Amino acid sequence: MRIALVSETWSPEVNGVAHTLRHLANHLVAKGVICRWSARSRSAASVTS
Repeated sequence: MRIALVSETWSPEVNGVAHTLRHLANHLVAKGVICRWSARSRSAASVTS
């Protein structure tokens, strides 16, 4: 299974959304799910990992 997570915020920002998404991604990867995430950077460029 493949899942894409898209958010306006992600690490290294410290807030509830970034924290929750990081834990969700870690748990999904531990279950064998392929996760990709995308977040808008402060310079409005797309960041993908």
